[in-house]
Amino acid sequence: MFRYLLRKPGGLPEVPPGNRAFSSHRNSPVLALLAVLCLAVVIETFALHLLVGRWSRPAAWILTSVSVYSLLFLFAHGRAISLKPHLVAADHLRIRDGLLWSADVPLDRITAVDRGEKAGEHRKDALTVTTLTAGNMAVTIDGGVDCRGPYGIRRRFETVRFFADDPEELEASLQCTNMTPKD
Repeated sequence: MFRYLLRKPGGLPEVPPGNRAFSSHRNSPVLALLAVLCLAVVIETFALHLLVGRWSRPAAWILTSVSVYSLLFLFAHGRAISLKPHLVAADHLRIRDGLLWSADVPLDRITAVDRGEKAGEHRKDALTVTTLTAGNMAVTIDGGVDCRGPYGIRRRFETVRFFADDPEELEASLQCTNMTPKD
């Protein structure tokens, strides 16, 4: 988290050599929504501190510190969303959502790629890897894939939904890397 808080503004996205990056923040309202949430946390922190401080100063400071941590997390998450794009490499697709979820999907195990707001919505075993927005792409994985979540959470999913700014180009890039979707 602190890595993204301390990075200078305007930094380049994290793209290893040989990978193609696909952003998820340019055509999505996620950064604006996170900014509004940060403003709400600031107002809530101030009001809650004054209110709880009337009964217990230690409790007020504990709640304030939790709110400050939440504010820092939201800010770092917003920075990470813009600095950690989805990646397509020769053998895998890395789906990332800032500080929250990520999944490395082997290209040879992708059985379907769906585009659109309803993509993958019918699947009960689907993970939606987006913050506050609907996904516009979904990949179905033969045998599932382990997804890494916040605070070390690991879960296995057969479908991963996510948002990409240019879903058509991402799908074309997956096909160009010798991945043939099976419908």
